[in-house]
Amino acid sequence: RPCVGANWCMESIFAHAPIACIHNPSVGREKALSEERLEPVAQARRLAVVGGGPGGLRAALTAANRGHRVTLIERSAELGGQVAWMARVPGTGELADTARWLIAQLRATDAEIYLNSEASVDLLAEGGYESVIVATGATPLKHGWSALHPERWDGPPLGGTQQSWVYSYGEVLGPGEPLKEGRGRHAVLFDGIGARQGVATAEYLARAGWAVEFVTQLGQAAPNLAASRDWGKNYGMLKRLGVRFTPDHEIAAIGRRSVTLCDVFTGVRTRRRAVDALVLVNGAQAEDGLYHELRRRLPQLEVHMIGDCVAPRRINDAIHEGELIARRI
Repeated sequence: RPCVGANWCMESIFAHAPIACIHNPSVGREKALSEERLEPVAQARRLAVVGGGPGGLRAALTAANRGHRVTLIERSAELGGQVAWMARVPGTGELADTARWLIAQLRATDAEIYLNSEASVDLLAEGGYESVIVATGATPLKHGWSALHPERWDGPPLGGTQQSWVYSYGEVLGPGEPLKEGRGRHAVLFDGIGARQGVATAEYLARAGWAVEFVTQLGQAAPNLAASRDWGKNYGMLKRLGVRFTPDHEIAAIGRRSVTLCDVFTGVRTRRRAVDALVLVNGAQAEDGLYHELRRRLPQLEVHMIGDCVAPRRINDAIHEGELIARRI
């Protein structure tokens, strides 16, 4: 299992928590989750895992190694979920090895894998599955609001976000890659969460030739990377790529090819004109619809949910939950 340079081990140590690994769930929990002492099932079950991100891959792998008859169903053309997007960015390419390793291990088992397949309730019912693990992930948000206005998150999106030149980070890094050519064009990226997604998206755009302005309502870009001790490396890399930073600002309005920014401390507004792309990094929304529909329509079926469809979090959370559920069934 390759080290992917996530520094989750260091982050856990500096947080005075037990040591951990971003994609080895047994680290720090060797007595409870030893991979060498994986308990085989007394009776194999027909098990469907819906979603081929890190959580779904981990659940499918452990369940298959225990002896269950596993079918993994993924609606897109590739496995890995949002982690696979990281392979498109040099600065985060190593993180994609979390998915690559799981995919290779899973393909060595008897598990069946279906891509470009939609796992509807009817399909799962007709398949005769005895258990279903829902790992449908989350969809990046494009509502335009920042965490400074929590009362607006359940309301209508910020005006202008539905224009064709406004994107979520998922649309930029996802399979379509609509902004992979940006020579001579100007992009404003607004990061409202301060994690790795903003940095990865900014790097992707800058390397594609975009002139990137990184805007955040926080005091600095991506402060969450400080705990893993790689904030400086990423900040320096973006500066060398020509990314311009505008901290302490949120988006006040989106016009026609323009973005109005507001200083969160002074209220002073400034306008960016001739913007070719506005990219919003506002977090993600859990895709839990299939889980609740299964519970409602097939109450006799054993159904579990893991990962970002429970609540959008980190890679290690999804992998850990996938491991726990696969050991429980």
